[in-house]
Amino acid sequence: MVLHSTVTLLLFLSLFLAPRSPSPSISSPLPNADDLPTSDDKLSEIYAPFDSIRTDLEDYAWPTEASTVLTSGFAEFRNTHFHAGIDISTWNRTGYKVFAARDGYIARIRISPYGYGKMLYVRHADGYYTTYAHLQRFNDSIDEYARVWQYKNGRYTLDLELPPNEIPVRKGDVIAYSGDTGIGSPHLHFEIRDERLNPVNPFLVPLFAELVEDTTPPEFQEIVFTPLHYSAIVQGDHRPWIARVKRQARQTTVGLARQTAVGQARNQYQLEDVAHLTGPIGIGVKAFDRANHSYHRNSIRTFELYVDSLLLYTARLDRFPADESKQIALYYDWGLLQRGKGRFQKLYIEPGNRLPVYDRLPEGSGILQPSLFAEGMHTLRIIATDGRGHSSELRGTIVLNHPPAFDLTTVDKTLYLKPASTSTIEAIRLSWQHGKSWVTQRLPLTALTSTEHGYLLPTKSATPAILRIEAENRFGTTSAPHFVVPGTARRNRVSLTIKEEFYRDYVYLTITAPSAFLQKPRVMVGSQQQPLSALAKDPRTYIATVPLQAVNNNVLLISIEGETAGGIAEERLEIPIYPITPERGGTISVNDELTVYFPPDAVYQPVFIRVARTNNGYTLLPSDIVLNKGATAEYYLTDASRERLGVFIAEGSGWRLAAHDPTGISRTLTGRFTRQLGGVALFHDYSAPSISRFTSSYRRGRLSFSFRLSDTGSGIDYDRTRLTINGELLIAEYDPYRHHVKFDERRDLPAGTYHLVIEAFDRMGNRSLSKHRVSVPSR
Repeated sequence: MVLHSTVTLLLFLSLFLAPRSPSPSISSPLPNADDLPTSDDKLSEIYAPFDSIRTDLEDYAWPTEASTVLTSGFAEFRNTHFHAGIDISTWNRTGYKVFAARDGYIARIRISPYGYGKMLYVRHADGYYTTYAHLQRFNDSIDEYARVWQYKNGRYTLDLELPPNEIPVRKGDVIAYSGDTGIGSPHLHFEIRDERLNPVNPFLVPLFAELVEDTTPPEFQEIVFTPLHYSAIVQGDHRPWIARVKRQARQTTVGLARQTAVGQARNQYQLEDVAHLTGPIGIGVKAFDRANHSYHRNSIRTFELYVDSLLLYTARLDRFPADESKQIALYYDWGLLQRGKGRFQKLYIEPGNRLPVYDRLPEGSGILQPSLFAEGMHTLRIIATDGRGHSSELRGTIVLNHPPAFDLTTVDKTLYLKPASTSTIEAIRLSWQHGKSWVTQRLPLTALTSTEHGYLLPTKSATPAILRIEAENRFGTTSAPHFVVPGTARRNRVSLTIKEEFYRDYVYLTITAPSAFLQKPRVMVGSQQQPLSALAKDPRTYIATVPLQAVNNNVLLISIEGETAGGIAEERLEIPIYPITPERGGTISVNDELTVYFPPDAVYQPVFIRVARTNNGYTLLPSDIVLNKGATAEYYLTDASRERLGVFIAEGSGWRLAAHDPTGISRTLTGRFTRQLGGVALFHDYSAPSISRFTSSYRRGRLSFSFRLSDTGSGIDYDRTRLTINGELLIAEYDPYRHHVKFDERRDLPAGTYHLVIEAFDRMGNRSLSKHRVSVPSR
């Protein structure tokens, strides 16, 4: 389904317009071009390579005898990429036959201690590829071919491209045996890739869809509504709101009805609470699919998002570009993931997203803009469909409008409420503090007396108790509370507690005073004369959001003033912020020690970076920013001892050595952030690798040995590590995840004692040497 062209034009020309707000306008140093919809030419460039599938999907055969049970599906979430294929269960065992899925030839042999381990690429006559990974070993002829090149290169790792018909294969030939090389437990990883090596969903192959039994529709768990502008509001707050959903009666079909209704019956889910939304809002869902006979949670193939009858967003995971797979951090909500809230699929297209999975919808699609809809209640529908056509639907009610706004004035000790010109107030709630609880009275606005000063409130401003006043409109949307606190401010100074939470393009401030505020605190940004809007949470606590676009000369200056029952408070925040844009890139310099260069197109969308000092270096935040062309970090070395000193980049839960100078002469070291921002630090590494638990044997002409190899610093350099027996090179197999090395190869050795030498290096150049004797008995 495609949006009507007129609706599309109206919708996306206004997607990033700021909502109506009493807050001051904030000028931005960033270009406005990124706020515009994606051009038709840009969309054509993105989608053209994926417009058709130019292969015979009927010609593929299942690639293994192990099983037809999946342990991972296509395009599933990985920390740094989409899963490019499917994982087939081998029941936690190795050695099952792996078959060529089609006629073709071995186009590439890859062997690595990491990632996919031992892997084969088979190229077919139409230019498409199938790949097979985590293999225990290849068939005898391919194994021998690979070993020759390993010894020729003098190392275990191998990435070899073969000419056509060097090693031809026929569909059904045994080309390898399943294993557990690389990362993960035993399984077979299988892919279909197009002429450009872009992954294709294997379950587009009819035979595969039939073999893998799946009668289970997708399941929804939670939904999130995320403010996408500093003034946007969800449920009365500026932070994302996560809500659980309730599953309703499940529909089933039986007998002849199943033949016509399969794929159309939907499991129904319901958002239990009404969501009140103001401003640009992005929706995300936590959902999964599951095949029969497997507990593994697969990704959803297709999502559709509707408001009333209008389709705002659709995504279909059938193909994705291999070189843009890291944009998974734009497809999922990375910020929520890093906050420990779980994995939410975004149902909107952020600026810079170049994945060809959205049916040519432009950037900004899916974002809820209340200005595009009549104010009031609307029906939200989200449909999730798996690869077999089973669908589930999540429904909910959303209210798109602005919370009612009003001012309070006091005349002759009498309190009046004056609605803002843009607000329609149906009723007010008056609450008096009674101990630790509140006593509330709801009054229709028509029950109040209208005067020249506003609506007369049935209370005196001199009331000794704290008074809370809220307004609600006809849609049930409630304003933030206003508090009337009796007393006058003392002239002494008090301190405020300010908590900062950073979101994509604004900072969320929680402002807490030691006693109740007598009036709303003033939050000022830079030289702006008009305060930003602050919302009360309780008499002592207010929240405010400050746009990071207000940064000036890489500093966001925020002033907070307030009068409290305990005294006058004044606070000043100076937050270093570095704007980086796709058009210009940018440079960050910190303490004449660290400089980070962002070239043009380093990032997919404008970002605002902060730098935090750590014990050994710095952290660049937010770490959920996905990088396009990456960034270069240049570290000036002030440490007098530069020997065995390296620049390390944080990756996952560990550190990767990015650069070091073996000579210890250089005053600067340069490393790179390749996928995401994070930590950069200096560490010394004087520790050589550890070699232990050596065992060996020679039986029936086969030399076998194994040992443990580990390193606690920069990590093993497997390409420099060498094993020799009486000076002759041996190529062993490495498993870095288990810290295990093994060798098992036919060797014609005369009886006697042989000297086996293990020379291991880490990436910093530290060396370990271990010598062993291997006895070959007489035959």
